[in-house]
Amino acid sequence: MLTFEEALETWDGESVVVHRDRESGAWIFVCLHSTRLGPAGGGTRMKVYGTPAEALEDAMRLSAAMTR
Repeated sequence: MLTFEEALETWDGESVVVHRDRESGAWIFVCLHSTRLGPAGGGTRMKVYGTPAEALEDAMRLSAAMTR
């Protein structure tokens, strides 16, 4: 598993937005892998992860999969 910083530094996508909701304790990640072919479509996943870094890695993986 990568650290938070390693995941951000090694990802080949376009952008990542990170938000932490203080009230619920939830981490929210929005990952855009590629907009080369035009506007992006996406999905939402609600899941409990062991760490925020695991959630970020999963969001990045899903985003990249939707590009291909």
